Amino acid sequence: MHPIQRMSLLSTLVLTLALPTLSVSAAAADDSALITRGQFIKQITDELKLTPLNKMTVLPTDVSPDSPYADTVRIMRERQILQGYSDGTFRLDQAVSPAEASLILGRFLGLADSKASTVLKSDYSVDFSGQTAGIPLGTAGAAIKNALANDPSVSSWLVADPTSPTDLKTFRGHMEMGMHILFHPNAGYPLKNLQTTVKSDISYNKAQGLHQSITTAAPGPDMAMKTINMEQYMVSQGTFMSMPNATNDGVEWYDMSKQVPFTFEQVMELQKKSMDVSKTLVTPYFFYKDLGTAEKDGQKQRKVSIRGKLTNTADIVKTLSGLGGSQDAFKEVLNSPAIAGMSVSISAVLTLDEQTKLPVSMDGDYIVEYGEDPNNPIEEMDMTMSMTYQDVNQPIDIQLPEEAKKAKPIPAPTTVPTPAE
Repeated sequence: MHPIQRMSLLSTLVLTLALPTLSVSAAAADDSALITRGQFIKQITDELKLTPLNKMTVLPTDVSPDSPYADTVRIMRERQILQGYSDGTFRLDQAVSPAEASLILGRFLGLADSKASTVLKSDYSVDFSGQTAGIPLGTAGAAIKNALANDPSVSSWLVADPTSPTDLKTFRGHMEMGMHILFHPNAGYPLKNLQTTVKSDISYNKAQGLHQSITTAAPGPDMAMKTINMEQYMVSQGTFMSMPNATNDGVEWYDMSKQVPFTFEQVMELQKKSMDVSKTLVTPYFFYKDLGTAEKDGQKQRKVSIRGKLTNTADIVKTLSGLGGSQDAFKEVLNSPAIAGMSVSISAVLTLDEQTKLPVSMDGDYIVEYGEDPNNPIEEMDMTMSMTYQDVNQPIDIQLPEEAKKAKPIPAPTTVPTPAE
């Protein structure tokens, strides 16, 4: 898939999946004994009532199929939380260290490993720094509950006034994104990684579609920063994008409808039940915390954190199903190389209008890891995104321009020569 298409798909996934939902975990046990790695991860899977998606997932060399931890280890591997040590072991009887415990909880919350301890302490009152000898069972259980139990105040606020308008019909928005792209070592790219920034002005109409004006700044072949302006429409007729032409003296419109797995209608189907507070939508993949209210410009606003991680197609199947879709409806999407092997970690704070419950802004960190698809040179993308909303539910007209209706199919990506060529 063309890198620009991947960016478009990712933006759609992020904006679609970052929505409030409800679920409350049960309390964990209290015990003064030090907890082992096996006990810690099993407490998490029991707390979240997780089961392995594939009983045939390969186990580490030191975990037998009849071990009480076998399914827990399968879950850790499937969800890309832990894969084990380099010698092929999981060392379940070894005491879990404060750093390991923070990393494990942080990965469930979609946090970068480098930020896990800090965010757990600041947002969840989870601090393992004083546990030098090990972590007591009771301390571990409380930490799991604090970090991975959804905040009941979020659900009570959402349902407090069922007449409150929560349907997002239209908006204009401004998004700024910083991306750090890492390439596979054997991808043949002259750079191991790439830093780029993206700014986008967005217009959205639930009945008509999505329009984006995108400005990207990234190093060119001579390593000098280059600015590229693009425009994209996702409407009922398909997905279309304008990009600079080969001679860089004008723009060309391309029809990306066959390459982008989500149609506008499918995105609308995903969003249709997103505010149905009577159901659990994407938990236990995402976790929600009420960060309180504040007043700005005479407007009372509430902040809610949304954190979690989706891994592999099976997770996405469950998410799509929970959001009102079905595996059959999204068969083409689920079989797409753009989805297979991909994981998306989201750590975002959504600011909502206290009265209408409609979005005001969203700030988040996103980590996208790709599988071993030989056609995809990208190994990982780390992003920081900030988005503000304006003109929410005000009249906005989105019409596909005539030149876009004459768009040609998107060209195949060109091969970037290796430094030796």
